[in-house]
Amino acid sequence: MNIGSKDCVLSFEVFPPRKNLPIESIYNTIDRLIDLKPESISVTYGAAGNDTSKRTFELAGQIKNMV
Repeated sequence: MNIGSKDCVLSFEVFPPRKNLPIESIYNTIDRLIDLKPESISVTYGAAGNDTSKRTFELAGQIKNMV
């Protein structure tokens, strides 16, 4: 398969920034990922046992509004 062919699909998984970083710190990266026109972008929920659930929902909503 070649990138750009109809058989190739891109998807990305992002992790919410740690609590000590502003959530906006990931928006530039998401903008760049969206430019690649992925099939989907998923947001990890509670990676490594961290309590990031509020940030996960906030980031998922922001991605939805950006596409």
